[in-house]
Amino acid sequence: MTSRPELSVSFHNFWPGFDPKKFFLTRELMRRFDVRFDLLGHDLQFFSVFGKELMPTKGRERALRVWFSAEAYEPSRMIYDLHFGSLPESLWGKRWVRCPVWSTNIDWSNAASPYSPAQLLAERRFEPHEKFCNFIYSNRTSFRTEFFDVLGKRRHVDSCGRVLNNVGGPCVDKFKAVSEYQFTIAFENALSPGYITEKLIDPLAARSIPIYWGACEAKTDFNPDAFIFARDFQSFDDLADHVIKVSESREAMERIVTAPVFHDNKIPDQFSASHYVDLIVEALSAPQMTIERHALNDRLITDQPGHSRKGKQLERLGKRIGKRFARLARPLSR
Repeated sequence: MTSRPELSVSFHNFWPGFDPKKFFLTRELMRRFDVRFDLLGHDLQFFSVFGKELMPTKGRERALRVWFSAEAYEPSRMIYDLHFGSLPESLWGKRWVRCPVWSTNIDWSNAASPYSPAQLLAERRFEPHEKFCNFIYSNRTSFRTEFFDVLGKRRHVDSCGRVLNNVGGPCVDKFKAVSEYQFTIAFENALSPGYITEKLIDPLAARSIPIYWGACEAKTDFNPDAFIFARDFQSFDDLADHVIKVSESREAMERIVTAPVFHDNKIPDQFSASHYVDLIVEALSAPQMTIERHALNDRLITDQPGHSRKGKQLERLGKRIGKRFARLARPLSR
């Protein structure tokens, strides 16, 4: 039996409660390498945006530095060898890889998970639900709460989160709750090119029709026939009228629910964990550019005496991201 090559890996500035062994890229790396988790990886170092410290560099070290963010942020303060973020393109060229948040939710290792390729690509059957529409949020973003009100004036909408809760308390299992409704208000908290989170894939996996507001890339990442794209409408009133019209037609709802989640019923290869790790492995084989960028980092970091300060906003966001990924790591009811 051929032994796998060793790989020394470390993680820096990730959200509170982050477990590197459950990280979607780590799971794929562990299939190919004998991964060793170190305080400072000799081969590979991952960075995110929630920590307070920059890592000083040594100009001749060869570790590949990979930046990752699950939010609509761009890298700052340091120079990295490879970037995984939401934007469709960047002046970093090939060093920039679009990695939308939803792609990190795909469970490539557990075929029973509703987020597995087997489940997402399976034949989609329509099962009518008695409950109309859910609204599950913890942040008081004004435009989505306004749509909740506009749609609610036409037909009652259940708020099952902490914001505007009207069902007696927040739901414990979000996936289970979403699966009980015909529709889900699935609005992002910000509009940024390429920024598409679990808010779209959650209701799709649960067979609830997403009323989605977010980046236009939703229509190319996913099959637009499988959801209602809010930005196709001129106003909240027009959108709400359309939702009510669809809800009154079994044929219309069935057409949306049974549509494949992805174009041609295939998860695009460029959003697979395997593809992302292929790019990391390729970059690991080109250490000279890494060394040159690390030398530039030495100068950059030395010039930033206040680099250890951490913004409260990022700290709060990091805690929310930690809770989100902790929820995704738990077994989900179908």
